[in-house]
Amino acid sequence: MIFNQGYFSSMDRGYMPMPNGPDPGTVNPVGVASEMGEISMKELGISAPPMQGQLEGLRSKIFQGASKVELGVMGRGKGSMAQGNTTPEMFGMDERMAMRELARINEVQLSMHAGLHSSSLAGLSEGRFDEHMREQNLNEIRRAIDFASDVSDGGAVVFHAFEFPRPVSESPLSQIRDSQGNILGYRFKAYPEEEKRAPKHLVDNRNGQVIESVRKDTPIVSPVWQTDPKTGLPMETPDGSYIPIYEQPQWEEQVVDGRRVRVMKGGGFKTTPYDWSYFEKQAALWNKYKREAGRPERTPEEQYYHEQLQNRIAMEKSYALYYSERYQDSKRDYGKLQNALEHIEAVEAATPPEERWKLLETAGISPLIGGAARYISPERKMPSELIKDAMQNLNREIGYIEGLGSSYLAQAGNLVEQAKHIQPIEAYAVLKAADTIAQAGVYSWQKTEQMKRQEHNQGTEIRPLFAAVENAWMPDQYGSHPQELKRLVLDARKNMMNKLVNTYGYKGREEEANRLAEEHIKATFDIGHANTWRKYFQGDPNKTFEQNEAQFKQWLLNEVDDLVKHKVIGHVHIADNFGYEDEHVSPGLGNAPIKEFMQKMKKAGIKTQIIEPAHQDFRALLQGWELAGSPIYAAIAPSRGSWSDTWQGYFGANQSPYFLVGDVVPDREAWTLWSQAPLE
Repeated sequence: MIFNQGYFSSMDRGYMPMPNGPDPGTVNPVGVASEMGEISMKELGISAPPMQGQLEGLRSKIFQGASKVELGVMGRGKGSMAQGNTTPEMFGMDERMAMRELARINEVQLSMHAGLHSSSLAGLSEGRFDEHMREQNLNEIRRAIDFASDVSDGGAVVFHAFEFPRPVSESPLSQIRDSQGNILGYRFKAYPEEEKRAPKHLVDNRNGQVIESVRKDTPIVSPVWQTDPKTGLPMETPDGSYIPIYEQPQWEEQVVDGRRVRVMKGGGFKTTPYDWSYFEKQAALWNKYKREAGRPERTPEEQYYHEQLQNRIAMEKSYALYYSERYQDSKRDYGKLQNALEHIEAVEAATPPEERWKLLETAGISPLIGGAARYISPERKMPSELIKDAMQNLNREIGYIEGLGSSYLAQAGNLVEQAKHIQPIEAYAVLKAADTIAQAGVYSWQKTEQMKRQEHNQGTEIRPLFAAVENAWMPDQYGSHPQELKRLVLDARKNMMNKLVNTYGYKGREEEANRLAEEHIKATFDIGHANTWRKYFQGDPNKTFEQNEAQFKQWLLNEVDDLVKHKVIGHVHIADNFGYEDEHVSPGLGNAPIKEFMQKMKKAGIKTQIIEPAHQDFRALLQGWELAGSPIYAAIAPSRGSWSDTWQGYFGANQSPYFLVGDVVPDREAWTLWSQAPLE
């Protein structure tokens, strides 16, 4: 079928232009007003169940009347149809060709959803960003792009952005600030006092290791450091470590238990607890003064972790210094023993053999033996033997000291080096994720060019395949906020443009490279996923529930406007819920602003809006058509049929049929009386 045209049956090809004006017969039980205007049934598609064979799913959706279908898979790696863990490679070229031909014959437009169980595009896995995991995730997207190039004429290849955990209260623009930048409140919070208790994450950019020891609610007790009088920042040694303040101790005599004793009053090294506000101020000072010297800026969490590192560096250096001094003392003692050995050996050699017994001395017994020493017969040795034993013990101790001292010094050096490579998790992960998306965009471009050259595509208009990163449904994950989605897309486009210019021969053709990046990298915006932010919306306690609901809806629609303004959205998912979880209620039956969102997408020229069903299957598509006010039956007739004429109707009748045929007829034997009288 081809919708939004006048027709009386699926075989009728006498299409005529749609008249202007609202459909007076459209009935909408959920209260969608006529100002929405008509959205063509052809603009609303549906996704095929990803847990089963996609050829059967496509055929089913075509029979249901969909003119746009999104194919998809659930799994990653090695698939299993029995477990519903489908992957693109489970469908061979025969099935792919059948899907392509079936879609073309029925004039159905296809898109593709990569594995729903994919993970971070930046490669986050088990506490670190892993390049091997990132490449595996990219390969899952490539598999989906390959599949899409075989079954479709181009379009979206969708994948999710689950990058890393971050506090909801620190999502973009969540803080409400005054004109001086002071925080007055929060639009979103995951729980009370999240802004005080949420952990902050850093990354060692050498190996991707995530550091989780930064907590805003946990003060650090640290030495009082010598500070630069100009900047107020701690003074640094050439290797970047801080210098603690040491004050000369003051002593006074006191009487304790009848005895006069000396007690230290003040002096020595000082320590003090530092809370989060201290690190915010220190970060501001650092960024003010170190920027002038060309040093990278720091966030409060970086300042916090640097303070922890400085404490550990000071401890490691102290141990290294202590063992260094012991090493020097032990070497001097060893030299003295060598001199004594030479002297005593000369004395022993000059002593007549029969007189040497007079030189024997009792060897000491190890203090580790304790009280049992009195049961052990003491051993008597010549002085030279005792000296050699002492030299052997001292040499062994020197070896211990060498190992300990050098390892403490090396550990201090490692910490100093680590301090140079600490980075906020967002800066690190976004860079990696944008590169992954850019590589997917380049691959989409390459496969699009291949499609244009393939024999079976000759005479067919090929649309660009594009990597369509989708906002995640978990607000505590980076990538779920509309502004985070925008940043990923725009950064990935810049990355792809640079790849085209530097690697793929587009040097000097930057404008064309930028156009290709915009064509092959776009966002899939899921209005249902975005609606799950509702549960964390703080609102205004002085306003009514309805006013706060309206405020949240306006925030969400403003975010959509911003994405449209920056040409980020290229594909749309329609699913409803009640603001808590992504339950995929039929459009219009939850509280997501579906109607307004669909209006904005139509105005923005987005031609494909995919309804994502759950258990309701095809009823989600019918509900979407109803919500959109799509006309049905005889679009040009003087009295057009209303939706209620067809919704749950039968060939134009608003009641179910009074006869049954085919497989739906009950088994005659099961519905036969004992008397064998027939039932009609």
